[in-house]
Amino acid sequence: MMNFEKVERVAYLGPSASFSEMAKDIFEKRYSINAAPEAMNTIRQVVEFVDNNENVLGVLPVENSLEGSVREALDNLMLTKNENIKILSQTIMPIKHCLLSRTTEFYSITGVISHPQALAQCQEFLHNEMPRNLNIIEAPSTAEAARSLANYNLTYAAIGSEKTAEVYHLNILKEKFREQKERGGQKAPRRQDRCGRGIGGRLRRLLRRDQLSGGELGAEPAGYRTTGGANAGRAERDGRRDAGF
Repeated sequence: MMNFEKVERVAYLGPSASFSEMAKDIFEKRYSINAAPEAMNTIRQVVEFVDNNENVLGVLPVENSLEGSVREALDNLMLTKNENIKILSQTIMPIKHCLLSRTTEFYSITGVISHPQALAQCQEFLHNEMPRNLNIIEAPSTAEAARSLANYNLTYAAIGSEKTAEVYHLNILKEKFREQKERGGQKAPRRQDRCGRGIGGRLRRLLRRDQLSGGELGAEPAGYRTTGGANAGRAERDGRRDAGF
């Protein structure tokens, strides 16, 4: 059982109610982590936060079961100069999208805002049920898309989760829609360990191990895999090797 007693902060791709924050909550519950949350604006900031701080964790999306790898996450993990970053754990997190808006009128929607991965996951829904001239706007995260609705008129909606709707006080116009094939995704923790190897080989081995594990991913709703990390240098010196993800 990994020991996370020394962890002080956990970084994730924010803002509040993002899928990355939900993944963070899963890891905290699984490993009984009690640490301060640190919402970041970009995936790169999450990686740099782990690179530059000790006794911290980072949670990142690394793969979407329908759209493939999250390139920004993999690139930043591979390019980090800190060779001690390691993946510690992973989880499958089903993604069920909702169409959210400040209005209650579904047929009045003329524009949709969301993260590119969410928009790609929901392309069948957008094509079949939304207006042909729909205005699509990309956002840094699904939560940021929901928050940005305050800057648009009532004909705009965002793609996000039920939690997103709750946090930003939005109406759910369409609930838990998904692509034709239901699949799953995973999240994986990583850490910085002074005794370990760089993240590149470990990440590749982790991905290969997932691919050889069987057909479980195809049975889950659309989701994405993530990786997290931590600078465990101080904890390592204290003899606690499993200090973060």
